[in-house]
Amino acid sequence: MGLLPGTRLGPYEIAVPTLTSLLAIALALAACGSKSPSSPAPTVSSVTVTGTAPGQGSSSQFNAVAALSDGSTSTVTTQATWQTSNPLVLTVTNTGVVTGVTGGTAEVSAVYQQVRGSATVNIGSGFCILMVQPQQIAVPLVGGLFGIQVTSNQPGCAWTAQSNSAFITIANGGSGSGTGGITISVATSPGVPRTGTLTVAGVTVTVNQS
Repeated sequence: MGLLPGTRLGPYEIAVPTLTSLLAIALALAACGSKSPSSPAPTVSSVTVTGTAPGQGSSSQFNAVAALSDGSTSTVTTQATWQTSNPLVLTVTNTGVVTGVTGGTAEVSAVYQQVRGSATVNIGSGFCILMVQPQQIAVPLVGGLFGIQVTSNQPGCAWTAQSNSAFITIANGGSGSGTGGITISVATSPGVPRTGTLTVAGVTVTVNQS
């Protein structure tokens, strides 16, 4: 039994804990033992950088997404450290905004928790050069399908192709952007030589059927 309040112990007496205090100690020990260790925080497996290349003198937002060891992903665009491999071609802010300086290719990278991700960015030179080959096509009287190639100095240059003659039609590739191909169909001649033209990327292509 417990001691009454105000009771003094003699020199050879030992205080005996009550049942209530023993139960409290047991419950406290049980609660401490029931705690399980916390799971470790997921680590970064990889970082992916995405965005659309801007033109010279314009800007575009790039984003960084981290893949975590637990299978989840997290957008870390504003937490990552951004870098450019060539500031003469493009610059990048600490929030991932890429600005084209001049024509060329450079890498944009984002570093998050010591893991780096990067993307290759091609900045257009600001002007387009389109070449069309061939510009003279010899076609037999039976006609047929023939190819024309458009070569561009950068992928963003748009072009169109149209026929100026009734016996020539565009079978494939009536328009495009950057380097591409065109297929034309030439009808069978009624038996006499004839000449027709097409306009491809602003260039006149002559078809001689004989």
